[in-house]
Amino acid sequence: MNTVITDAADLNGILFYDADCGFCVRLAGRVRPWLVCRHFQLLPLQTPGCREHLGLTEAELLAEMWLLLPDGQKRGGADALLEIGRHFWWTWPVRQLARLRIVKRWLRGGYGWVARHRHCADGVCKVKKGRRL
Repeated sequence: MNTVITDAADLNGILFYDADCGFCVRLAGRVRPWLVCRHFQLLPLQTPGCREHLGLTEAELLAEMWLLLPDGQKRGGADALLEIGRHFWWTWPVRQLARLRIVKRWLRGGYGWVARHRHCADGVCKVKKGRRL
């Protein structure tokens, strides 16, 4: 696995995911072929220098996946998925719906819920029991 942050100019972006999350690692493995052929690189959030390169705090970094674009812009979570979706023709309907503020809010909320519960997918949930979401 490549764990070096390379020059993003030759890429459509670098997608950073949580390598300490089994769910995230499995998902990254499944989508890697699709993303690589569209010139995206996948790297763990735990890559040395990642936090500084993205200009995020530790809490921000690990809260969601991050996409670094060639021009230096970054997108997190659902916004990263929508940006990646621009490279897949079949995501057009979702991207058009996401132009509506309420739909984008739902997508961000849904992504946030999954991100907060991603460790539960391995059967060991780190979310406190009794806490209502």
